[in-house]
Amino acid sequence: MPLINPYCTVAEVQKELRNTDSALNAELETAINQASRWIDDYKGRDYFLHDHSVSALVIRATDGDIVQDELFLPYYPIITLTSVTVKGTTWTENTDFVRDTRRNRLISVDGEWDLSEVTDKVDIVGKFGYDQASSAAVPTGLPLHINKAAILVAAAFSGHNRKEAVGLDGGKTEVIEKDIPQVVFKILGARAKAI
Repeated sequence: MPLINPYCTVAEVQKELRNTDSALNAELETAINQASRWIDDYKGRDYFLHDHSVSALVIRATDGDIVQDELFLPYYPIITLTSVTVKGTTWTENTDFVRDTRRNRLISVDGEWDLSEVTDKVDIVGKFGYDQASSAAVPTGLPLHINKAAILVAAAFSGHNRKEAVGLDGGKTEVIEKDIPQVVFKILGARAKAI
């Protein structure tokens, strides 16, 4: 299976496994895809590119992303923000709204976003998340802890994560680790709360 929005490369997982057998590449790609989506689920967000530079990101009055003067963006960080159009009227940044990148929101300067009808919407043109050369490439600027967690989880999911265990008699035995290492949970921090 080809890589789709991966958070690590095959070479990184091969290094973790200490196994460069290219015959495993398809299995490793599947494990990387599964690990990347597992991280998305665990963190309650994703880290790949959402390109709305041609087709606008639409936030509707009924989506629950707008609370009084705040519009919470579903993807972050903001790579580019080209335009914000509210009910057909283009708003100007720092005049009609301001960005709060710390909390991933746009704030209406004049109060509420005035989306009282079910059909009301905000069209946002821009790019969000982390830039990618293609959907098969690891995103540029991906946080290092996300990359490291993806490597470790993909290694576990691959079924090829061999570790040495020392028995009570001092003899070494090779075992296959299929569980996600506990360090991954420390790296990623708390699981996202279900909404």
